[in-house]
Amino acid sequence: MQAHELPDVLAYSLEDAVLILEKAGIKYTVQKTNPPKHKANTARVRVVRQRFRPGENMLQLTVMPEIW
Repeated sequence: MQAHELPDVLAYSLEDAVLILEKAGIKYTVQKTNPPKHKANTARVRVVRQRFRPGENMLQLTVMPEIW
């Protein structure tokens, strides 16, 4: 698989991104982050970065809580 063949799930909610990736049969991992000096306690997170890892044939998603 090539990076240009992957769906763009940037800014999607994690739930929507997972549905899209699973439907396409794409393996993924999720990494969580928080803004500096702010620990959000919300269940809703959005994809703020996606990076294809060709050696692992996997998409790495970085998610952050919605805090606005």
